[in-house]
Amino acid sequence: MALIAPAFYGLEGNVVARYGTAGLDPIQLLCGASIVGAGIALPLALLSGQWIDPRPPWGAPDVALILSSGIHALVYSAYVWLVGRAGAVFAAQVAYLVTGFGVLWAMALLGERYSGWVWSAMAVMFAGLFLVQPRPKPALVPPAPSRQDAG
Repeated sequence: MALIAPAFYGLEGNVVARYGTAGLDPIQLLCGASIVGAGIALPLALLSGQWIDPRPPWGAPDVALILSSGIHALVYSAYVWLVGRAGAVFAAQVAYLVTGFGVLWAMALLGERYSGWVWSAMAVMFAGLFLVQPRPKPALVPPAPSRQDAG
């Protein structure tokens, strides 16, 4: 079960890198995906009795969810842009940043503290991250021969 989300995450990156986004920018693509997701989730929420009324008044948890959703939309759009720009392998390195920020947020919000072994593992992980470089895009038109080549 734990491999389902990463498998689809990898599949998505490879599909976007291979086939593109049909001319849509990342914001348009994410909006379309959200509409499809809402179309799937709405009947499930209604049928299962899990519907939550989204109308105001909103409390602190509701505002936090709205802010979190907005941040997620921006970050995920940036990820889709990065896949199209640098390729799926390079963009997948975002997972390491997510792990690092998760550790920092756990320290800041939950007061967690980690041993030297965890920090050593984190250092090795980020060292590997810096070894991955985006692949260059191939030229659409081969360069014309210069005079030096002809001579």
